[in-house]
Amino acid sequence: MPKNGSRFYFILTPFMVCFLLALSVLGLAANAVITYALSKPTSTSAATVNLDISASLHVVANAQAEVVSNNLKEAANELEKERKTAEDQKAANTQTVAQQNVVSARPQPQRGCNAARPFIYIASSGICMSIITVGLTSDGAVGVPPNLYQAGWFNGSAALGSGGASFVDGHSPGGFAAIKGVGYGTVITVGLASGQNINYRVTAIENVPLAQVNMVKVLTSPGLNLMTCSGTQVGNTYSHRFIVYSSRI
Repeated sequence: MPKNGSRFYFILTPFMVCFLLALSVLGLAANAVITYALSKPTSTSAATVNLDISASLHVVANAQAEVVSNNLKEAANELEKERKTAEDQKAANTQTVAQQNVVSARPQPQRGCNAARPFIYIASSGICMSIITVGLTSDGAVGVPPNLYQAGWFNGSAALGSGGASFVDGHSPGGFAAIKGVGYGTVITVGLASGQNINYRVTAIENVPLAQVNMVKVLTSPGLNLMTCSGTQVGNTYSHRFIVYSSRI
C-alpha cells in the first residue's frame, strides 16, 4: 500500500506542476490584457482632461483679456472726456477774460457821473461828468457850470466831436480837479447826445499863471481842450490855470 501510494504521488506531482504553470501563464496573460485594456482609456481620459483644462484656460485668458481691454477703453474714454472738459473750460475762461478786457477797455460811467449826455470821461483819472453849455459872463469871461461836478462846454468854441477846437472847463476844487493827474497819451472820451463816443488823446499840458493864459491858442487848437483852476487861491479865484490839449483819435 505505501508502495502504490508513493508511485501515485510521484506521478501526480509533475502533472500538478504543469497545471500550476499553465494557470500562472494564463493569469499573467489575462493580467497583461486587462492592464492594457485599462491603460488605454486612462491615457485617453488624461489627454481629454488636459485638452479640457487647456480649453478652459484659453477661455479664461480670453475673458480676462476682454475685461482688461474694456477697462482700458473706458479709461481712455474718461481721459478724453476730461481733456475735452478742460479744453472747453479753458476756452470759456479765455472768452470770459477777453470779454472782461473789452469791458474794462470801454469807458464806463463811474460814481458821480450823470448818465445824461453829453459827458466827459477820463478813465485814468476817474472823471465821468455830464457837460452843460456855458457862454460868456457879463464881464466877457468864459462861464463855468454852476455845479462843481459838471463840466461846461463853451458855446463860442467848436461843437463837441465836430473836428474843430472844442473847449470844456470845470471846477477845481470840484470834479475837474482830477484832470491834473492826466499825462501825455491819456485817452479822453466825450459821449455825445447822439449816442456816439469820441476819443481824444492828450498831446500837451500847461500850468500857467492866470494872466498868461493864451485863450486864442485854447480856442483855436483843433481837438478837445480842457481847463481848470490850479495854484493858490486869490480872492474868489486861483492863481494859475491847468490846461490840457488833446487830439481826436
